Amino acid sequence: MALPVGESGAHQIINNSDKPLRYLCFSTMIEPDMMVYPDSDKIGLFAGSAPGGPKQNRTSSKFLRGEAEVDYYEGE
Repeated sequence: MALPVGESGAHQIINNSDKPLRYLCFSTMIEPDMMVYPDSDKIGLFAGSAPGGPKQNRTSSKFLRGEAEVDYYEGE
């Protein structure tokens, strides 16, 4: 299965059975990366190391609410 970038590639795995679910996932692990969580109105931002990569290599990692927006020049 391929899960392309963007809204059309959004994905979720749900196990509707009473049996354990096992899956193997491969990723390009390309950074910087941004993820959108529409159900909770959050955005995840990662630089230096993609999600799932070595945390010690991350230069920035943030989870923000969707409404957390400011003008480019605010505070400058």
